[in-house]
Amino acid sequence: MENEKIQTRCPNCNGENTEGARFCCSCGCALTPAEAIGQTVSVKVSKMALVACTGALCGLALTILFLITISRPRSRVSETDRLAFLIGLIVLGVTAILGLVSVIRIERSGGRITGRAFAIGAVLIGVLGSLVFPTWVAVGIRTRSVAFRMVCGTNLSGIGKAMLIYANDYEDELPKAGGRNSVWAAKIPDWKAMNRFSAYNVKPDGSGGKGNISSSLYLLVKYCEVQPKSFICTGDVGIKEFKPSSYKIRDRDLIDLWDFGPEPQKHCSYSYHVPYGGYPLTTSCDSKMAVAADRNPWIDSPFKKSERFSGV
Repeated sequence: MENEKIQTRCPNCNGENTEGARFCCSCGCALTPAEAIGQTVSVKVSKMALVACTGALCGLALTILFLITISRPRSRVSETDRLAFLIGLIVLGVTAILGLVSVIRIERSGGRITGRAFAIGAVLIGVLGSLVFPTWVAVGIRTRSVAFRMVCGTNLSGIGKAMLIYANDYEDELPKAGGRNSVWAAKIPDWKAMNRFSAYNVKPDGSGGKGNISSSLYLLVKYCEVQPKSFICTGDVGIKEFKPSSYKIRDRDLIDLWDFGPEPQKHCSYSYHVPYGGYPLTTSCDSKMAVAADRNPWIDSPFKKSERFSGV
Protein backbone atom coordinates (compact mmCIF):
# COMPACT_ATOMS: atom_id res chain seq x y z
CA MET A 1 0.00 0.00 0.00
CA GLU A 2 2.07 2.88 -1.30
CA ASN A 3 1.48 6.23 -2.93
CA GLU A 4 3.56 9.21 -4.00
CA LYS A 5 3.41 12.51 -2.12
CA ILE A 6 5.37 15.76 -2.32
CA GLN A 7 7.43 16.29 0.81
CA THR A 8 8.55 19.60 2.31
CA ARG A 9 11.66 19.92 4.44
CA CYS A 10 11.73 21.89 7.66
CA PRO A 11 14.32 24.72 7.63
CA ASN A 12 14.94 24.19 11.31
CA CYS A 13 15.57 20.44 11.59
CA ASN A 14 15.56 19.41 7.90
CA GLY A 15 12.79 16.92 8.70
CA GLU A 16 10.46 15.77 5.95
CA ASN A 17 6.78 16.66 6.02
CA THR A 18 3.86 15.90 3.75
CA GLU A 19 2.74 18.43 1.17
CA GLY A 20 0.64 21.20 2.64
CA ALA A 21 1.84 20.63 6.20
CA ARG A 22 1.69 23.82 8.24
CA PHE A 23 3.93 22.62 11.08
CA CYS A 24 6.91 20.29 11.15
CA CYS A 25 5.98 16.86 12.52
CA SER A 26 9.46 16.55 14.11
CA CYS A 27 10.14 19.88 15.80
CA GLY A 28 6.83 21.70 15.48
CA CYS A 29 8.30 24.61 13.55
CA ALA A 30 5.87 26.56 11.34
CA LEU A 31 6.30 25.91 7.62
CA THR A 32 5.65 28.08 4.60
CA PRO A 33 5.12 27.04 0.98
CA ALA A 34 8.42 28.72 0.08
CA GLU A 35 10.28 26.18 2.15
CA ALA A 36 8.99 23.24 0.18
CA ILE A 37 11.49 21.19 -1.73
CA GLY A 38 10.01 19.34 -4.67
CA GLN A 39 11.08 15.88 -3.62
CA THR A 40 8.91 12.85 -4.34
CA VAL A 41 9.06 10.09 -1.69
CA SER A 42 7.20 6.85 -1.07
CA VAL A 43 4.54 6.82 1.67
CA LYS A 44 3.63 3.39 3.10
CA VAL A 45 1.03 2.03 5.48
CA SER A 46 2.76 0.38 8.43
CA LYS A 47 2.61 -3.41 8.05
CA MET A 48 3.32 -3.78 11.74
CA ALA A 49 0.28 -1.65 12.56
CA LEU A 50 -1.90 -3.77 10.27
CA VAL A 51 -0.64 -7.01 11.83
CA ALA A 52 -1.14 -5.62 15.32
CA CYS A 53 -4.70 -4.51 14.60
CA THR A 54 -5.60 -7.83 12.94
CA GLY A 55 -4.10 -9.80 15.83
CA ALA A 56 -5.95 -7.67 18.37
CA LEU A 57 -9.25 -8.39 16.64
CA CYS A 58 -8.49 -12.14 16.58
CA GLY A 59 -7.59 -12.12 20.28
CA LEU A 60 -10.75 -10.15 21.00
CA ALA A 61 -12.82 -12.75 19.12
CA LEU A 62 -11.33 -15.65 21.12
CA THR A 63 -12.01 -13.99 24.44
CA ILE A 64 -15.57 -13.01 23.46
CA LEU A 65 -16.32 -16.59 22.39
CA PHE A 66 -15.14 -17.80 25.80
CA LEU A 67 -17.35 -15.25 27.53
CA ILE A 68 -20.33 -16.42 25.47
CA THR A 69 -19.58 -20.03 26.44
CA ILE A 70 -19.49 -19.40 30.19
CA SER A 71 -22.58 -17.18 30.02
CA ARG A 72 -24.76 -19.99 28.68
CA PRO A 73 -26.73 -21.84 31.37
CA ARG A 74 -25.42 -25.33 32.09
CA SER A 75 -22.62 -24.92 29.56
CA ARG A 76 -19.48 -27.00 30.01
CA VAL A 77 -16.15 -25.16 29.90
CA SER A 78 -13.63 -27.58 28.38
CA GLU A 79 -9.84 -27.48 28.45
CA THR A 80 -9.94 -26.37 24.80
CA ASP A 81 -12.07 -23.36 25.77
CA ARG A 82 -9.65 -22.41 28.53
CA LEU A 83 -6.67 -22.77 26.18
CA ALA A 84 -8.37 -20.59 23.56
CA PHE A 85 -9.03 -17.91 26.19
CA LEU A 86 -5.40 -18.01 27.34
CA ILE A 87 -4.16 -17.72 23.76
CA GLY A 88 -6.54 -14.80 23.23
CA LEU A 89 -5.08 -12.95 26.23
CA ILE A 90 -1.52 -13.58 25.05
CA VAL A 91 -2.39 -12.32 21.57
CA LEU A 92 -3.97 -9.19 23.04
CA GLY A 93 -0.86 -8.47 25.10
CA VAL A 94 1.53 -8.99 22.18
CA THR A 95 -0.55 -6.89 19.78
CA ALA A 96 -0.71 -4.06 22.31
CA ILE A 97 3.10 -3.98 22.35
CA LEU A 98 3.31 -4.15 18.56
CA GLY A 99 0.75 -1.35 18.28
CA LEU A 100 2.76 0.84 20.64
CA VAL A 101 5.95 0.22 18.64
CA SER A 102 4.05 1.04 15.44
CA VAL A 103 2.84 4.36 16.86
CA ILE A 104 6.41 5.34 17.75
CA ARG A 105 7.71 4.39 14.30
CA ILE A 106 4.94 6.31 12.56
CA GLU A 107 5.61 9.41 14.67
CA ARG A 108 9.32 9.31 13.81
CA SER A 109 8.86 8.59 10.10
CA GLY A 110 8.23 12.19 9.13
CA GLY A 111 5.09 11.24 7.26
CA ARG A 112 6.65 8.40 5.25
CA ILE A 113 4.70 5.76 7.24
CA THR A 114 0.97 5.96 7.90
CA GLY A 115 -1.52 3.72 9.70
CA ARG A 116 -1.74 5.55 13.00
CA ALA A 117 -5.40 4.54 13.43
CA PHE A 118 -4.57 0.82 13.08
CA ALA A 119 -1.75 1.12 15.61
CA ILE A 120 -3.78 3.05 18.17
CA GLY A 121 -6.69 0.63 17.73
CA ALA A 122 -4.36 -2.33 18.43
CA VAL A 123 -3.06 -0.64 21.57
CA LEU A 124 -6.51 0.18 22.92
CA ILE A 125 -8.00 -3.26 22.16
CA GLY A 126 -4.96 -5.07 23.55
CA VAL A 127 -4.68 -3.08 26.78
CA LEU A 128 -8.39 -2.95 27.58
CA GLY A 129 -8.93 -6.60 26.64
CA SER A 130 -6.01 -7.80 28.77
CA LEU A 131 -7.31 -5.89 31.78
CA VAL A 132 -11.08 -6.20 31.46
CA PHE A 133 -11.69 -9.74 30.18
CA PRO A 134 -9.90 -11.69 32.95
CA THR A 135 -11.90 -9.79 35.57
CA TRP A 136 -15.10 -10.31 33.61
CA VAL A 137 -14.44 -14.05 33.30
CA ALA A 138 -13.60 -14.41 36.99
CA VAL A 139 -16.82 -12.66 37.99
CA GLY A 140 -18.87 -14.75 35.52
CA ILE A 141 -17.44 -18.06 36.73
CA ARG A 142 -17.94 -17.09 40.36
CA THR A 143 -21.53 -16.05 39.70
CA ARG A 144 -22.27 -19.35 37.94
CA SER A 145 -20.65 -21.29 40.75
CA VAL A 146 -22.67 -19.51 43.43
CA ALA A 147 -25.90 -20.03 41.48
CA PHE A 148 -25.19 -23.75 41.00
CA ARG A 149 -24.36 -24.21 44.68
CA MET A 150 -27.61 -22.57 45.71
CA VAL A 151 -29.67 -24.88 43.49
CA CYS A 152 -27.72 -27.95 44.56
CA GLY A 153 -28.03 -26.95 48.21
CA THR A 154 -31.80 -26.74 47.87
CA ASN A 155 -31.98 -30.08 46.06
CA LEU A 156 -29.73 -31.89 48.53
CA SER A 157 -31.62 -30.44 51.47
CA GLY A 158 -34.87 -31.82 50.07
CA ILE A 159 -33.26 -35.20 49.37
CA GLY A 160 -31.91 -35.36 52.94
CA LYS A 161 -35.34 -34.61 54.43
CA ALA A 162 -36.93 -37.24 52.19
CA MET A 163 -34.36 -39.77 53.38
CA LEU A 164 -35.34 -39.13 56.97
CA ILE A 165 -39.00 -39.60 56.08
CA TYR A 166 -38.09 -42.86 54.33
CA ALA A 167 -36.03 -44.03 57.32
CA ASN A 168 -38.91 -43.27 59.66
CA ASP A 169 -41.12 -45.63 57.64
CA TYR A 170 -38.50 -48.38 57.21
CA GLU A 171 -37.05 -49.03 60.67
CA ASP A 172 -34.46 -46.23 60.57
CA GLU A 173 -32.82 -47.56 57.41
CA LEU A 174 -31.85 -45.17 54.65
CA PRO A 175 -32.82 -46.05 51.05
CA LYS A 176 -31.12 -49.21 49.81
CA ALA A 177 -32.22 -50.81 46.55
CA GLY A 178 -32.27 -54.61 46.43
CA GLY A 179 -32.39 -57.18 49.22
CA ARG A 180 -30.81 -57.39 52.64
CA ASN A 181 -27.42 -58.53 51.26
CA SER A 182 -27.50 -57.22 47.71
CA VAL A 183 -24.20 -56.16 46.17
CA TRP A 184 -23.13 -53.15 44.15
CA ALA A 185 -23.74 -53.22 40.40
CA ALA A 186 -23.32 -50.61 37.67
CA LYS A 187 -26.95 -51.19 36.63
CA ILE A 188 -29.82 -53.08 38.14
CA PRO A 189 -31.13 -56.08 36.16
CA ASP A 190 -34.46 -54.52 35.06
CA TRP A 191 -35.40 -50.92 35.83
CA LYS A 192 -38.95 -51.33 34.47
CA ALA A 193 -39.78 -54.72 36.06
CA MET A 194 -43.22 -55.40 37.54
CA ASN A 195 -41.83 -56.19 41.02
CA ARG A 196 -38.70 -55.67 43.07
CA PHE A 197 -37.63 -59.31 42.85
CA SER A 198 -37.29 -59.04 39.08
CA ALA A 199 -35.96 -55.49 39.21
CA TYR A 200 -33.00 -56.36 41.47
CA ASN A 201 -32.83 -60.12 40.84
CA VAL A 202 -33.64 -60.75 44.49
CA LYS A 203 -34.52 -64.28 45.62
CA PRO A 204 -37.97 -65.02 47.10
CA ASP A 205 -36.48 -65.06 50.62
CA GLY A 206 -35.14 -61.50 50.12
CA SER A 207 -31.50 -62.42 49.73
CA GLY A 208 -29.11 -61.81 46.87
CA GLY A 209 -29.70 -59.31 44.13
CA LYS A 210 -27.93 -56.21 42.81
CA GLY A 211 -28.45 -52.54 43.43
CA ASN A 212 -26.70 -49.20 43.09
CA ILE A 213 -26.84 -45.57 44.20
CA SER A 214 -29.21 -44.27 41.53
CA SER A 215 -31.75 -47.06 42.13
CA SER A 216 -31.46 -46.41 45.88
CA LEU A 217 -32.17 -42.72 45.36
CA TYR A 218 -35.06 -43.62 43.08
CA LEU A 219 -36.80 -45.16 46.09
CA LEU A 220 -37.40 -41.57 47.20
CA VAL A 221 -39.33 -41.02 43.96
CA LYS A 222 -41.38 -44.18 44.54
CA TYR A 223 -42.15 -43.81 48.23
CA CYS A 224 -41.51 -40.16 49.25
CA GLU A 225 -42.92 -38.24 46.27
CA VAL A 226 -39.61 -36.57 45.38
CA GLN A 227 -39.71 -35.32 41.79
CA PRO A 228 -36.99 -36.50 39.34
CA LYS A 229 -36.02 -32.87 38.64
CA SER A 230 -34.79 -32.61 42.24
CA PHE A 231 -31.93 -34.95 41.37
CA ILE A 232 -30.48 -32.63 38.71
CA CYS A 233 -27.66 -30.16 39.31
CA THR A 234 -27.94 -27.16 36.99
CA GLY A 235 -24.16 -27.14 36.57
CA ASP A 236 -24.02 -30.78 35.48
CA VAL A 237 -23.98 -30.66 31.69
CA GLY A 238 -25.75 -33.44 29.80
CA ILE A 239 -28.18 -34.20 32.63
CA LYS A 240 -31.91 -33.88 32.08
CA GLU A 241 -35.04 -34.73 34.00
CA PHE A 242 -36.05 -38.37 33.85
CA LYS A 243 -39.31 -38.94 31.98
CA PRO A 244 -40.54 -42.49 31.23
CA SER A 245 -42.00 -41.27 27.94
CA SER A 246 -38.46 -40.58 26.72
CA TYR A 247 -37.95 -44.36 26.74
CA LYS A 248 -41.34 -45.15 25.20
CA ILE A 249 -42.87 -46.04 28.58
CA ARG A 250 -46.31 -44.43 28.48
CA ASP A 251 -48.45 -46.91 30.39
CA ARG A 252 -46.50 -46.75 33.66
CA ASP A 253 -46.17 -44.10 36.35
CA LEU A 254 -42.96 -43.01 38.05
CA ILE A 255 -43.80 -45.06 41.13
CA ASP A 256 -44.05 -48.22 39.01
CA LEU A 257 -40.39 -48.09 37.97
CA TRP A 258 -37.14 -48.89 39.82
CA ASP A 259 -34.47 -46.55 38.50
CA PHE A 260 -33.88 -43.43 36.38
CA GLY A 261 -34.14 -45.35 33.11
CA PRO A 262 -31.56 -47.54 31.35
CA GLU A 263 -28.94 -44.76 31.65
CA PRO A 264 -29.49 -43.37 35.16
CA GLN A 265 -26.25 -41.34 35.05
CA LYS A 266 -27.97 -39.03 32.55
CA HIS A 267 -30.82 -38.26 34.95
CA CYS A 268 -29.20 -38.16 38.38
CA SER A 269 -26.42 -35.77 39.39
CA TYR A 270 -26.10 -36.87 42.99
CA SER A 271 -24.76 -39.70 45.06
CA TYR A 272 -24.85 -40.61 48.73
CA HIS A 273 -23.03 -42.68 51.31
CA VAL A 274 -22.78 -46.18 49.82
CA PRO A 275 -25.45 -48.37 51.46
CA TYR A 276 -23.81 -51.65 50.42
CA GLY A 277 -21.26 -53.59 52.44
CA GLY A 278 -20.68 -53.86 56.14
CA TYR A 279 -20.81 -50.18 57.08
CA PRO A 280 -23.89 -48.48 55.59
CA LEU A 281 -24.91 -45.08 56.88
CA THR A 282 -27.91 -45.13 59.24
CA THR A 283 -29.86 -42.56 61.19
CA SER A 284 -27.92 -43.53 64.31
CA CYS A 285 -24.63 -42.26 62.80
CA ASP A 286 -23.15 -38.89 63.62
CA SER A 287 -25.56 -36.20 62.43
CA LYS A 288 -22.64 -34.17 61.08
CA MET A 289 -21.78 -36.77 58.47
CA ALA A 290 -22.69 -35.93 54.87
CA VAL A 291 -25.49 -38.06 53.48
CA ALA A 292 -25.86 -36.90 49.89
CA ALA A 293 -23.51 -34.98 47.60
CA ASP A 294 -22.46 -34.53 43.98
CA ARG A 295 -21.83 -37.60 41.85
CA ASN A 296 -18.73 -39.44 43.05
CA PRO A 297 -15.89 -40.68 40.76
CA TRP A 298 -17.19 -44.26 40.79
CA ILE A 299 -20.39 -43.34 38.96
CA ASP A 300 -20.50 -42.78 35.20
CA SER A 301 -21.38 -39.33 33.92
CA PRO A 302 -22.33 -38.23 30.38
CA PHE A 303 -18.77 -36.93 29.91
CA LYS A 304 -16.59 -39.36 31.84
CA LYS A 305 -16.47 -43.05 32.59
CA SER A 306 -16.28 -43.99 36.25
CA GLU A 307 -13.04 -44.92 37.92
CA ARG A 308 -12.36 -48.52 38.89
CA PHE A 309 -14.44 -49.52 41.88
CA SER A 310 -13.27 -52.55 43.88
CA GLY A 311 -16.29 -52.81 46.15
CA VAL A 312 -16.74 -52.34 49.87
